[in-house]
Amino acid sequence: MKKVVLKTIEQETALKDIANQIPIFAKKNGKLSGMVINTDEGWILKLGGLRGATFYYDTRKECLESCKQYGYEFYIED
Repeated sequence: MKKVVLKTIEQETALKDIANQIPIFAKKNGKLSGMVINTDEGWILKLGGLRGATFYYDTRKECLESCKQYGYEFYIED
């Protein structure tokens, strides 16, 4: 998996370069925790069932930024 970042560094992929259709997965403490999805209400990090890490956001970037403060890191498949 490649780590998703807001600014590109070697071995990482910038969010701006990832199409909306590419799944973005979240890890916390090294364990897979959920996936960033787009719903009718906006972008959210779904943790399973009805649970989300934070709230709904208009953009993926806002969603990822809101979750980073809780220790989530984001990845896409190679």
